[in-house]
Amino acid sequence: MTSLLSKIYYLCNVRQYDNALEILHTTKEKLLSPDFLVLKGICIQLTSQEQYQLLDAETAFKEAITKEAITIDSRFVEAWIELGWFYLNVKDDAIHAISFFQMAIEISCEQITYTEGNLELYCEQITEAIIGKARCLIETFSIEASHDTFS
Repeated sequence: MTSLLSKIYYLCNVRQYDNALEILHTTKEKLLSPDFLVLKGICIQLTSQEQYQLLDAETAFKEAITKEAITIDSRFVEAWIELGWFYLNVKDDAIHAISFFQMAIEISCEQITYTEGNLELYCEQITEAIIGKARCLIETFSIEASHDTFS
């Protein structure tokens, strides 16, 4: 499974999203780990294939969160972050995106405080979540300010 995940990461890095989705599609759904599901959601957003809809990406991110929580009783930060970006950039819903970024921040803080895991990874995740939340707040503030201007 690790070599398959590496291959999919490679295909994503070289922007061959259609090929990555082809591999993900042929892999049995039950075997897809949360990492695979997050990649699937990202690829669906960026693919040129018309068989996928953006709702499929949202479903993949939510499934990654659920699957991770069920399988190892943890919360999967990367899926929360990607769901935040999805809501902010695709659904244009900064209000809902804030809650996903906030969840990622809280989980990252817990992981930094209570585990001896990969500190660099946790720092990258919390940084990305904070940037995402900040962008949501800026967008929300901009929307409110434009409403005040025209009122």
